[in-house]
Amino acid sequence: MKKVFLFLAAFALPLFFINCKKEEAHPIVEPTPIVEIDTVAYWKKIKTAEIEEIFLPGEFWNGWIKAQKNGKDWNASTGVLLWDLDHFYITATTFSQEAYIREDFFFAKVPKKIGLYRFNKNLNDLDGFVTPSYARRGSDGDVTLVLLFHNTDYVETDFLELTKLDTVNRIITGRFDVHLTDSLIFPFPVYLHLANGTFETKY
Repeated sequence: MKKVFLFLAAFALPLFFINCKKEEAHPIVEPTPIVEIDTVAYWKKIKTAEIEEIFLPGEFWNGWIKAQKNGKDWNASTGVLLWDLDHFYITATTFSQEAYIREDFFFAKVPKKIGLYRFNKNLNDLDGFVTPSYARRGSDGDVTLVLLFHNTDYVETDFLELTKLDTVNRIITGRFDVHLTDSLIFPFPVYLHLANGTFETKY
């Protein structure tokens, strides 16, 4: 019996040291380094993707409007509302596939006469200048706006021109170029450029 015990001890002891040696040989796993995220760049990327998304123009019941929105073809349905007896709102709207409104774009205080009109850098409804505005709605189509733009990215060459005012058939045609930004709301603004714009709508 003593010989059996000595044999087992002699056999088990080397295995113990071998196992200990194997455990000691395991590589040390270094912790994954923490990567800092540039939150400004991240949110700017998200917002830029949202503003450059293209939606459906809807039914052209009253008219159409088209432009290059940050370099992409953009089409919307349009119409005219009264600002006062001598001025229009010219509106443009796009929709999701579910028929929710996605974008609202308009020119306010447009005089009821042919001419070329510039925009004012200051947003003042009483200054007599034509005022462009753009709003991007939330994903469910409710009144909560995801992005809101005004004419704060002032460019002297921006304009709205009424090229035709047909008082018999009550049709307005025109063209425009406008830069907009949300810099009044966000510290890291994104920009919107509607270039080579044209429209025709009933009033």
